[in-house]
Amino acid sequence: MLFLTIALLGVVLALLYSLYQNTYSYWERMGVPYEQPLPIIGNMKGIGSRLHFRDINQRIYDQFKGKTPFAGLYMFFKRVAFIIDLDLIKQLLIKDFNVFQDRGIFNNVRDEPLTGHLFTLEGDEWRSMRHKLTPVFTSGKMKHMFGIIVDVGRHLADTMDKEVAAASAEKGDVEIKELCARYTTDVIGSCAFGLECNSLADPFAEFRSKGRLIFENPRHPQIIQSFIFTNPNLARKMHLKVLRDDVANFFMTAVRSTVDHRIKNGIKRNDFLDQLIELRAENEEAARQGKGIDLSHGLTIEQMAAQAFVFFIAGFETSSSTMAFCLYELALQQDIQRRLREEIETVLKQTADGELTYEAVSQMSYLEKVLAETLRKHPILPHLMRLAKTDYPDPGTNLVIEKGTSIVIPVHNIHHDPEIYPQPERFDPERFEPAAIKARHQFAYLPFGDGPRNCIGERFGKMQAKVGLISLLRRFKFSVSEHTEIPLKFNKRNFSLSTQDGIILKVEQLLPINIACSANHSLSVHRGVEMSTILVLIGIIVTLLYYAARHRHNYWNRRGIPHDEPRFPKGNIADWQTKRQLGVIFRDYYLKYKNRNAPFAGFYFFFTKTVIVTDMELVKRVLIKDFSNFENRGIFHNELDDPLSATLFSIEGQKWRQLRHKLTPTFTSGKMKNMQPIVLKVAEEMAKIFKEKASTAQVLEVTDLVGRFTADVIGNCAFGLDCNSQRNPDADFVRMGKRAVTERRYRGILDFFIFGFPKLARRMHLKITVEEVEEFYLRIIRDTIKYRLSMEEKRNDFMDMLIEMYQKQKAGNTEEGLTFEELAAQAFIFFVAGFETSSTTMGFALYELALHQDIQNKLRAEINEVLSKYNNEYTYDNVKEMKYLEQVVMETLRKYPVLPHLTRKAISDYSPGDPKHYIEKNTSVVIPALGIHYDPDIYPEPDKFKPERFTEAEIAARPACSWLPFGDGPRNCIGSRFGMMQTSVGLAHLIRDFKFSVSPQTQIPMKWVTKNILLSAENGIYLKVERVSI
Repeated sequence: MLFLTIALLGVVLALLYSLYQNTYSYWERMGVPYEQPLPIIGNMKGIGSRLHFRDINQRIYDQFKGKTPFAGLYMFFKRVAFIIDLDLIKQLLIKDFNVFQDRGIFNNVRDEPLTGHLFTLEGDEWRSMRHKLTPVFTSGKMKHMFGIIVDVGRHLADTMDKEVAAASAEKGDVEIKELCARYTTDVIGSCAFGLECNSLADPFAEFRSKGRLIFENPRHPQIIQSFIFTNPNLARKMHLKVLRDDVANFFMTAVRSTVDHRIKNGIKRNDFLDQLIELRAENEEAARQGKGIDLSHGLTIEQMAAQAFVFFIAGFETSSSTMAFCLYELALQQDIQRRLREEIETVLKQTADGELTYEAVSQMSYLEKVLAETLRKHPILPHLMRLAKTDYPDPGTNLVIEKGTSIVIPVHNIHHDPEIYPQPERFDPERFEPAAIKARHQFAYLPFGDGPRNCIGERFGKMQAKVGLISLLRRFKFSVSEHTEIPLKFNKRNFSLSTQDGIILKVEQLLPINIACSANHSLSVHRGVEMSTILVLIGIIVTLLYYAARHRHNYWNRRGIPHDEPRFPKGNIADWQTKRQLGVIFRDYYLKYKNRNAPFAGFYFFFTKTVIVTDMELVKRVLIKDFSNFENRGIFHNELDDPLSATLFSIEGQKWRQLRHKLTPTFTSGKMKNMQPIVLKVAEEMAKIFKEKASTAQVLEVTDLVGRFTADVIGNCAFGLDCNSQRNPDADFVRMGKRAVTERRYRGILDFFIFGFPKLARRMHLKITVEEVEEFYLRIIRDTIKYRLSMEEKRNDFMDMLIEMYQKQKAGNTEEGLTFEELAAQAFIFFVAGFETSSTTMGFALYELALHQDIQNKLRAEINEVLSKYNNEYTYDNVKEMKYLEQVVMETLRKYPVLPHLTRKAISDYSPGDPKHYIEKNTSVVIPALGIHYDPDIYPEPDKFKPERFTEAEIAARPACSWLPFGDGPRNCIGSRFGMMQTSVGLAHLIRDFKFSVSPQTQIPMKWVTKNILLSAENGIYLKVERVSI
């Protein structure tokens, strides 16, 4: 027995030794430079006792910088790639983000629900939650919360008054770190929870006490904390937790009681918690049985509490520490403090009564620099963590980061690298002058991370820190005292950067008059020194821009291509939005240059070189024969920041091909047949409304009425909703539909910039979807999915097909599936395109029929004749029999193509045969559909409305690609069949029962809205409507 025990013990020891050797020889086997590890603790010797994470990181950084893009590190038994090279950091955080999306940080939702928050979530759960929470932190939402923060800032200054008075006996010494933490606690408590925490009034208020416990008295000693965060999977299997039970219970109860109170009393505050309440699962038990976070099912109260919890701890600790570090540095650098105070007072003199406003804060450029330098010198998180989802070869070497390897990006050590920031321990806000920033590597400053997984609350955190600093610096001077710790000593137990014993400074009250006098004197001197330099720089910049513009606007001249002379800065679109609609500009250009013995003419959209195609053979080549070179439209979309913009209409390349392939089966004739009963039902309701309004002859604005018809059709087919837009003119669906078409997130020159420079706009994280529109449609889509899946409802409509693909994606079938964001974008474009184009076409058709009573009578006769064969009932097949109706719709679309031009982008250099007339790579290509439709050589007497143009014989006699309301070729409009169907059904119902004629209010000739890209009637279409006696 003894022998057996000894043998077993020997086997166990041998296995452990083999495991040890295998674990700690990993980086050597991979050929990666590394520091020799110690048993069990790896390279973590001294962590939490003698050393902070930043100290260990500094040792590794100094040892391997300049020798390798990354080094090997062992956090206990965990292998970590320690990233040193800034270009590689850029690859990991931005270009190859899909490989390093997850942080690999501990969460244990089963035993500790509060750890399942946005900071720790991974994969689809993170993407869904990030997308939903992003709108909470827009500049618009920040403005809503700004007043609350300013009120707390005033309370902070008043509290500091009391602290200074109480400390006068001790020469004005005040511990500022705790005071800043009480300020940020009250801000977050109010903005996130809608609660008056009263931490400034009561240092022992419960919210502040529990927040203090999280960082100052954690559940475990540092060695256990380090083990949990470096071995999250193993710690989760061991059912370990990181939060004290009393802290977890407090925050869970606070969220639960606040949510219950708001729901019960119908309270809305437009704050963070309101956003979470909108995501709440109606059936909590069903949601808990689901796997992870699925926004189609909603959030449990535990999941809601987790997001509120991370907003609280991230918001109060990081901002308060940053404020305290900033005041400490300003106390050491009185000249910087004085200059900052002068800027604050100068800016606020320009506001009403010296009031602190959101816009005023944004004007304080020196404050921005001071805060940035504080975050450089004292980044709250010493490093960023990511986890490799797949094997990743380093682009510059033969080294590989294998799947499952954690990576560390040493933020603190990069910020203190003397080769990047000379004299890194010196506090110098001038490091953040624009020229200095531009001279550095863009990834040399990472206090909020970077890329798609940067800190979502960066804007909020900086705003509350700035308001707090302004509130204090306006009324107090900060300086060092005999009790000020120089240099600061940091708490080695905390992962985040915090001082061991607080920060004590001497604080004195200021007289407002001194501030004003000092500000005027200093700024006048400063302005005198800088003004000449600024004027010289402005002159140089203006000159360079002028010559760059001249060079751009000389492109077609250098090529010898016929074109109109451009006008600065709009190029050839100077009349757009004031005199002519964009499609009309392209039409006139086409008609001017179409017989110049050239397949195209040159054009400038601002400074973007553009080809206007004037030859029908080249139109055919671009759209069909050589489609592979003109596959992309080159229009703006931003899948990451503006998911509703990433539609089938806008996306490019392989993504477009895959999505088109997935969606094509949705629009077959069989699927259209399934959806027609819905269209017929809505059309019958439209006819009833017209009957009510036209019981006697009435003049009606028809575009609004038919617009509500198409809104209800799309609302039913795309969202499965009875929108009731026809009965309720102010229905959200119609209102939001109109805003989606007519409004943009930005206005003026920024809109032109997005349209003209889509790639650059995407890199700048710009958006086009109006925030309220985005929130409305995402909520509608999410609720529809949730309802249908929970009720197992099938409706044979467009949304059913999208949900099928969504379920395939969730089951792992990415080839045929759609993510939630992809689904939402396609439902959105189906609504916007179907609502606007079909309703506009119906309005134009009714206008032409009112002008041409003979055509209207002939059409009515056909409708009655066909219906008489089918017991006066509409069906998919008998509407198809109405050939003259189809011709009327097609002629309407010829004369009024709603999208009057098609755009493409040349993927590579392209020659249509003549070497002179090549199209250079990345040139925009415009096919002027409106111009082609009004070409008298193709359509004689183009201004006349003649449905007979679309008999089979007439169509066959015309060149290919000469009718383009839906485009042509592989990238034609995928929903053209549906659009024709709903337009035909709607018109058939109206023409059968009503006579339309012109009235004194009818605008003849038609005038188009010049500001819109789509064709639409200026001031609507007013027609006289009368019942037809049958």
